Formats: sequence, C-alpha cells, structure tokens
Amino acid sequence: MPTSELDICNKALLRVGHTKFLDAFRGAGDGSLEADVCNRSYDDCRDEVLLAAPWPFAVKRWLPAQIAPAVLANGVVPTGWAYAYTMPPDLVAMRPMVPVVLPASFSLVPPNLIAPLYQSTRVTREDQTVPFTIEYDSKLQANILLTDAPTPEWRYTAQITDPTRFDAAFVSALAWRLAVELALAVRKDVKMAGLAQQMYDRAVAEAAAKAKREVRPDNEPVPAYIATRGG
Repeated sequence: MPTSELDICNKALLRVGHTKFLDAFRGAGDGSLEADVCNRSYDDCRDEVLLAAPWPFAVKRWLPAQIAPAVLANGVVPTGWAYAYTMPPDLVAMRPMVPVVLPASFSLVPPNLIAPLYQSTRVTREDQTVPFTIEYDSKLQANILLTDAPTPEWRYTAQITDPTRFDAAFVSALAWRLAVELALAVRKDVKMAGLAQQMYDRAVAEAAAKAKREVRPDNEPVPAYIATRGG
C-alpha cells in the first residue's frame, strides 16, 4: 500500500506512545494539537531528512543553463570565477559535481536535445575536481552557481514531496524526526524526544550505509603525480 503523509504522521504519533491518531492531513484536520504540530512540522522535517543522507530515490542530475554576465548584478561574472549557472529549482543538497566533455561536433542547441551526448568522468582525481561556490545575485534575486567549468554536471538531492516515492528507510527516518517534535510539543517529554532523536540519527546512519553498499565505485584513478610520469 502506498505511503501517505497521513500514514507517516500517525507512525510518528505511535512512536511517542500516542493513541489519538489523525484522520486527515493539512486543511481538513480536526484542530487538535497533534494535527497542528504535524501540519507545521512535516515539510521542514521532510527536507531535513532529505538533506541528511544521499537517498537514491531523491538523487538527480542537472545540466545547468549558463547565465549571461550582462544580466548579473554587476554586469559580469563575480571576480575569480569564469562562469555563472542557474540552480536546480528543486535543490535540497549539492552532491559531487563533475566536468562534462562535449563531442567535437557539439553546437549550442537546447540542452534537452543534446543531453544524451554528454559524457562525464565517474571518478576523478583530486586535481580534476570542480571548484564551485553558491552565491546570491541581487539583480536576479536568486542563488547562482559559480565555477570555472564550461560544462558542469550537477548531482544533487532533489526536494521530493510525493510520499509514494519514499523508500521504507526514508519513511522510518522521517517518522522518527517527526516524533521528536511531537514528543516535545504534544507529550512534553524531553527524555522521549531525546530517545526519538537517537533513533532518528541511527536510521539516517543506516540509510547512508545502505546507499553506499548499493554503489560499486570505479577503481581510484591514477594520481596526477604518477600520471605525469607515465605510470
């Protein structure tokens, strides 16, 4: 049976020993303290849990659009950086970013038409990593990515709001995180909140370890100082 926001809230209530469950979530709530805490806390807790680990169901890739310097606050890319790029609209957390190699015949056409042609390095040496920073541009009134890579590829955790996409480990972690809020606001039990926090931390650690086990990385690349010697 698909998971719903209501299911997650009631699981959290159960974990703090509360037997007054919710019949609805958001707007149609019963006006109880339990409903109010869940309605006010759910979105923030969900995004916090998404940020806490590289959940496979939430990891996406993004080929950002380059921003013309003329539209930036000072009319140029900020000092020290070569390019400015847009941010993913559903960004929660950045993951490693890699440079992209374009074919020699590449021409500037809409990215969605040429995305399959992009090639990137799965494992990079330390000297091949892509430096970047995220800053706020006052003219665009938005955060922008600054980097020296002419064609970067982002790997990031997206803000997934559809609970039917959550895996079982995420549902459990989110329920424990909500349980912390409910223990404090509904049960007013600091000790219970501390236990729920411990269970949440454990759930996140186990999920991160599981995500790592589900990936078989490439062999480490030859270090630059060896590669230059032909090793």
